[in-house]
Amino acid sequence: MPPRVTGLKRRITDYFIDNFYISPSGIFDYRQLQLCIQMIGVDRILWAVDYPVMSLADARPFLENAPIPDADKNKIAYQNAQRLLRI
Repeated sequence: MPPRVTGLKRRITDYFIDNFYISPSGIFDYRQLQLCIQMIGVDRILWAVDYPVMSLADARPFLENAPIPDADKNKIAYQNAQRLLRI
């Protein structure tokens, strides 16, 4: 909804993007990863696997072979978590 309807200074989606991180969480589907990037941006995605439900063996190859730039892979794999957790 636009700010004129909500009375907020910004769109609701802007607040969501500024306050949430998401994780594809072991869903090894490139279309889903692309949708996450389009919806919330690569800077708000954390890579994780729902172990033991999902295979750890598939997690690394999936991200390594994702059709996205290496800089984005690094953000998703660890840089976003480092920034968020201040480590």
